[in-house]
Amino acid sequence: AALVIGLVPSILMTIALLRWADLDPYRRSRFGRYIRRFMTRRVEAARFAGLVPLWGGAWAHSPPLTLLGVAWIVACWLSGLRRRPSDPPAV
Repeated sequence: AALVIGLVPSILMTIALLRWADLDPYRRSRFGRYIRRFMTRRVEAARFAGLVPLWGGAWAHSPPLTLLGVAWIVACWLSGLRRRPSDPPAV
């Protein structure tokens, strides 16, 4: 049940946003350019893997484990800041 509650609403919202929202202003923004350049499939997979300690910590009522998951996900979002713009994108 927790997996359904954790995944289904985000999937439905993603579908709705992609179908009906005007995302062009975001795409042209500085943040949109950052995402296009550095949010590779590998980083997306790592971000998704961060849900394991996050949800495991929530399940076990373990704040350190939950914070590890949050830190992992945030680190994935910020991973592009470590690379110089001249570096080739990660594969």
